[in-house]
Amino acid sequence: FTVVRPVPSAGAVALSGYTCSGFTADFTGEVNVPSATYTLMDNAGQVVATNTTGTFTGIAFGTYSIRMYVPCYDTTIVRSFTGNPVPIN
Repeated sequence: FTVVRPVPSAGAVALSGYTCSGFTADFTGEVNVPSATYTLMDNAGQVVATNTTGTFTGIAFGTYSIRMYVPCYDTTIVRSFTGNPVPIN
């Protein structure tokens, strides 16, 4: 028989929770990512925050990336996004 190693994968970053000064970003659609760590980085590549949930709240508007690192598979997946203020009607 053949053993197939699971391949880590992830979807997009979902943006929500908009306020006057910021928003929430959530790394979604993760598959085969045991013990992943998530790092939020600003447009200059500076670390803003790190956690194990993939959800970051209270982010100031701007352009960011979330880097998901899965040590079990030594795999890094990066998703970039921009959070802009929502227009008021």
